[in-house]
Amino acid sequence: MFTRLAYDALGGFDESYKVAGDLEFYNRLSERYGIVRNLARLHMVRGHRQATSALHSSGPAYLREEIRLADWYRRRLPPADYAEVMKFRAATRGRYHLSWIARTLRRGQVGQAIGGLWLMNSLYPLPWTLWGVARSILAGPPRPSLAPP
Repeated sequence: MFTRLAYDALGGFDESYKVAGDLEFYNRLSERYGIVRNLARLHMVRGHRQATSALHSSGPAYLREEIRLADWYRRRLPPADYAEVMKFRAATRGRYHLSWIARTLRRGQVGQAIGGLWLMNSLYPLPWTLWGVARSILAGPPRPSLAPP
């Protein structure tokens, strides 16, 4: 949650991000304001088939936007913290991307699936993603070890 004053001070969402605009906004928010992580579940996310992130065509766009966001993390975090964040994201977002790639293959869109796998591997090395997925299946989702600012 954030105030309208904070939203206005940051100039709102960057409209060049069509799928990952919320992540980009929260990154800018974290640069200017303190962010605290609350581990309690305080909301439910409602999804529907026509949501932008649910559309099959959003897969490659989301990967490209995540690559832009990775540059943000790389510029601002010490190398060890950057690696930790990317491993966490590989286990969480990588699972989503692998699912999209598998659906793309089932649709017979081999070229698009290979392109998605190449993009995903450039963002999250495939061994990180596979290890993170296996770990989350066995032990539940990983938690980042970074403490809040």
